[in-house]
Amino acid sequence: MNRSTRRLLALAVGLVAFIILTALLYQIGMLKLEGQHRSFWRSLEWATETISTTGYGSDNQWSHPMMVILVVLMQFAGILLVPVIVSAFLVPFMEERFEQLLPNHRTVILPGAGHFVQEDSPDEIARALRTWWDDCVAPLEPEPRAAA
Repeated sequence: MNRSTRRLLALAVGLVAFIILTALLYQIGMLKLEGQHRSFWRSLEWATETISTTGYGSDNQWSHPMMVILVVLMQFAGILLVPVIVSAFLVPFMEERFEQLLPNHRTVILPGAGHFVQEDSPDEIARALRTWWDDCVAPLEPEPRAAA
């Protein structure tokens, strides 16, 4: 199993554990702080809705400040998880998959280049494309025919 697949599995296990922990915190908080019993399944539903930022349905009234803080923290956690998951897990996984599917590829790392690589490093991009063209495409072009 390659590194990125292990990381994706760790992500899946970590997300499930985080959602279950959040559900248990919510269940305990509702009972101890709000005086209202919530089943584990209802708490799990709340945790999933909150972390995925899809909403709350009917369970959306909290009066204790600690419950409000828990809810706000979980909302921010849900919002922050997306960029973390994409950059730390999905991009490396996709890179490894492309490397496996395209064994003759060339990866060019451009230090200091940001999101708009073509604007941040235009000369390096042009050089990399020209080198790729000369090495990979040009040899496949048919020789020009001599004029008759």
